[in-house]
Amino acid sequence: MNTHIRHFLEPLLLGRVAASASGYERKVALLRGGICLLAIFICAVYLLIDYSEGVVGGRYFYGFLIASSLVALVLNRKGYYRTSTTVFMVAASLVIYVMTSNDVLRTGVYLYLILLMLGAFALFGFQNIRWAVGFSLLILIQFMLAYVYNVRPIVLEMSMSPEAAEFSIINNFVIAFITCAVFFYFVLQLNHTTEKQLRDKNQLLQKTNEELDRFVYSTSHDMRAPLSSVLGLVEIAKRTTDPRELGQCLDMMRARVNNLQDFIREIRDYSRNERQELRQEEIPVAALIREIVNDLRFDKEAIHLSIELKIDESLTVVADGARMKMVMGNLISNAIRYRDGKKESPFVKIQANQREGVTAIAVEDNGIGIPPEHQGKIFDMFYRGTEKSEGSGLGLYIAQEAAHKMGGKILALSSPGLGSAFTLVLPFRPQ
Repeated sequence: MNTHIRHFLEPLLLGRVAASASGYERKVALLRGGICLLAIFICAVYLLIDYSEGVVGGRYFYGFLIASSLVALVLNRKGYYRTSTTVFMVAASLVIYVMTSNDVLRTGVYLYLILLMLGAFALFGFQNIRWAVGFSLLILIQFMLAYVYNVRPIVLEMSMSPEAAEFSIINNFVIAFITCAVFFYFVLQLNHTTEKQLRDKNQLLQKTNEELDRFVYSTSHDMRAPLSSVLGLVEIAKRTTDPRELGQCLDMMRARVNNLQDFIREIRDYSRNERQELRQEEIPVAALIREIVNDLRFDKEAIHLSIELKIDESLTVVADGARMKMVMGNLISNAIRYRDGKKESPFVKIQANQREGVTAIAVEDNGIGIPPEHQGKIFDMFYRGTEKSEGSGLGLYIAQEAAHKMGGKILALSSPGLGSAFTLVLPFRPQ
């Protein structure tokens, strides 16, 4: 459907309730509203034909169906789906039966009975299958009464010229053909969408199960290792009387506990990223980066490190603030952690810009770099790319997942011995 037409029709067919409905209900609401509009259009066409031919018998019934279709459309917009369908189906079946029983020229009015049967199943759906079957049986009975037993509850004067009768035959067939095609397209699209959603959910479930297996295994290992180390250091501390050796034990215990705290923080970030709803807000990029840098500046590994910011103070990005801080905090802390202590002037440069519909925030360093054989795996869960790594291997994985949640991604370039550059790329959304 053309974008302009869709933007015009959807607000007309869907009210606030219907527009916020689930995917399936929304599609059926669109179809229901479209059928109501189609019924109004068809009745308007027949009113014009009858007016031009001087036929007065059907105009009241066409007017009744137009009014009923408008009522059904209003109910559809308010979310009363079954009531809306019932109102339309009752009115349409009554009017079409009267017209069918008076169709002495056999202009194909009975085709609309077939459309009503298809509409009953499409609009009521499987959850209201009894209603759909009931209306289908009613439509079958109406056809038998009109064409087999010639029952005419209301006799109308429907005389028209041969040209008008021929036009009615063609018009009825074309409308029935197009409407049937729309019904079948709707069913095929719904099946396709359902299958795709099922495949996506199965893939997500498989990915989740694999990650859960790795998570349980690695978590138990990474939590047990520092605890075992602390217990070992406690035993050493109990057996020594040397104050220097006791102090070393306490420093090593503190380091192991800090590692465990970092690991627990990463698990918390992982859980928040997976479960927390996306919250869009306008974020001043320079202020966010300064806040992160100030939190890290007095880290023992950052004391002899130059951190340079090249960010326009007016630059903003519309994104999730918590996830942004999570991503950039991870990238900046990694640049600090994996500095090259052998270099005279270690640095971290952070710059940002907006162009070509994206916001890019880059963190560049001249640290130890990442070997080529590891670069394709650095965003995997629990993957440690260097021997110097003391982390859990969750940081970059969580950062990339958080970037994906915001509709973006993290790009990485690295050369061993020269340094690395990690860039967060987000779609530019003006506030």
